[in-house]
Amino acid sequence: MDNLKDNILQYLKHGHENAIGKSQLQQRLQLKDDREMRQAIKELRHEGHPIGLSLSKPHGYYIIETKDELHQCMKTFKSYCCEAAITRRDLKLAVPALSKEIREAEYLEKHPGQLSLKF
Repeated sequence: MDNLKDNILQYLKHGHENAIGKSQLQQRLQLKDDREMRQAIKELRHEGHPIGLSLSKPHGYYIIETKDELHQCMKTFKSYCCEAAITRRDLKLAVPALSKEIREAEYLEKHPGQLSLKF
């Protein structure tokens, strides 16, 4: 993983205007899918590397250079969080529509050791 992280840092350029797309970065890293790359980027951020993500042109990853780039990237991730929260809420509201078996399985998952009574 360290070699992958080093390669990612080598390919990323400074500034939003130099963002590299996910598929282009994946191709340069010679990865079959992007999960390993996304995990490595997550770890690099955790280690203190300011890796931005842009959904506006140019799309992709880059090294954050300015306060504006930081704020824009943070805005992007806030949007992701809001969408995830809304999706979670919608799924939670859909639970009553689920079959009795699924609701029962969910209950048993939350309360291990409980016996299921079938009538």
